[in-house]
Formats: sequence, structure tokens, C-alpha cells
Amino acid sequence: MAPKVYLFDEVVLRIDEEGRAILTIGPPLKAAPWREAKKEADKAWFRKQATKALEALKRREPSEVELASKRSLLTVGGGFAQVEGKNVILVRRSPDAPVVPNLLDICAGAFDERWGSLVEMLAGEAVEVFRFLPDSNEVIVPVPERLLKPSSRSAVREEYVKASEAVLGKEKAGEASFREVRSSLIEPEQPVRVIYEDEELPSLAVLFDVECCSVELVGLMDVPALPGVAYSDGEYMETPDGPRALNREIHVINAESLSDAVWRKFRVVRQGYFTDILREISGTDDLKRALTGKALLALENLPFDKLRSLFG
Repeated sequence: MAPKVYLFDEVVLRIDEEGRAILTIGPPLKAAPWREAKKEADKAWFRKQATKALEALKRREPSEVELASKRSLLTVGGGFAQVEGKNVILVRRSPDAPVVPNLLDICAGAFDERWGSLVEMLAGEAVEVFRFLPDSNEVIVPVPERLLKPSSRSAVREEYVKASEAVLGKEKAGEASFREVRSSLIEPEQPVRVIYEDEELPSLAVLFDVECCSVELVGLMDVPALPGVAYSDGEYMETPDGPRALNREIHVINAESLSDAVWRKFRVVRQGYFTDILREISGTDDLKRALTGKALLALENLPFDKLRSLFG
């Protein structure tokens, strides 16, 4: 059974006297199945509030915008966009995904009953880019610097254990070892300070998703590049026979040359030019239509001018 998603009635964006943006998220009001969660929001009201929030972020003048209430509950989601030096790594969503199928996305998910905190969710969802060193039989676990408490670190490690069984198979996963690599966080171009239940998160970019009635938190994480690493999709579905990997495309995009190496199950299945692949996915010359809102927000906030210029 899929975990229930948390719903919130206290989400407020505030711009302080110095123009800094602060998003405060109170404790969850309740949890509900995903299909029922959308019904808890007043989409028309949230659309108006999201517009006000975007205007506040643009002006950076003292203001306060309420984004959730007892009559309009929100979900919270997000994850880390992952960078390796000059490479940006995106995941292509499944054709049968219930929301924005086929588009390129960051590693992200919903804040649900699997996770003990928002930072745990952000770090744990990074498993969707599954890194493996075949020569040493090691699974690479990116750990954001100074971010995870010991309990959250254990929860993230457990997520990689499950993904390993899904991707490698139970026997091979049992023989694999796990190597944690310390990963640095990149300050977004448009930073928002996020506070959840008195816990301050690192600076993030924030997306207001009106269609899903959610607030999406987008972090930027630089994972050290390791020689010999191979990529696969670490997202999985729980089945009676154990976790099953979705085996989606992993796109490794060079921010300078704009080359795109497409990986699937530890093999490069094709290589191309990023703009050509974007046009292929979108079916038009509007490159933005090939990306989810979170992926576009991440690319706009990364310090790669050539990549950002594609979306002007």
C-alpha cells in the first residue's frame, strides 16, 4: 500500500525588511491517500495566492502571503537537482506517470509517511539517480554536508538498500557495499529560507504547483564525480515480490558542450545534443515544454549560463 501524503494548513511566505524570502511550514494537519489529497485544496484560491507569492518574490518588498488554510490544504514535495562538476543529471518521467508524463525532471517526491522530516525527503529522493561502481561492487550514497541528523541518515541509507534490491536484484544487492560521499549544496540564484517546525533548511528554490496544489522545494546538490560510475534509475515500486525498478532514462547533460548521455540500467543507450532531445520530447521548438516546473526552476538557478540561456 502506498504511503499517505501529508497535508498542511500552515504555509506562509514572508518577505522581510531586507528583502529576504522566508517560507514557514507548520506541522502536518493530517495524512491522506494521494488521490484524495488534491480534493482538500481550493485550487482557485491557491492560484490567486501563488500569483501573489510570485509577485512578492519578484519585488522583494516587505509582505506576507498565506498559501494554505483549514479550507485549502496543501501538499509539500521536492528534492535535490544533482550536479557533478559541469554535468547536470535529470530523470525522464514514465509515459504512464499520473502527472507530466515523459518530461525531464529532478529527483523529487512528495512529503509522505515514509519520511521523518523535509530534509530527509530531499536527501532520500536523490536515490532516483542510482550510482553504482561495478568494479568495486559499491553503491554510492550522496550525503548533503551538515544536513542530516543520525536518524535521517539511517532512513536515507535504508532507501538506498531498497533501491539496490530493485535495481541490482536481491542476491547482488546483498553482496554490494555502500559508500557515502559528502556532497556540497549550491546556493540558488533566487534563494528562499525554509523553516519547518522550527527546523531551518538550507537555502532552496521554491515552486508553487497550482495543478497539484503543492509547494515544491528544489535544492541544488553537487555530488563528487567518481571514475567508473554507472547510472540507473533508482525509483521503484513495491510489489508482492519485492521492490521493482521503473528503469527510466537518466540524462547526464554537460553544461558547457550541451551533450546529453542517456543511461538506462548502467548503460549509455544513446547520446545526443541536449536541445535536440528537448525538441524531441516537447514536439515543438519550445524547449521549456520538455521539462517539469521543478527541472526548469533548477536549471534557472544553477550557475551555468549556457544552459540557462536555452530557456531565456
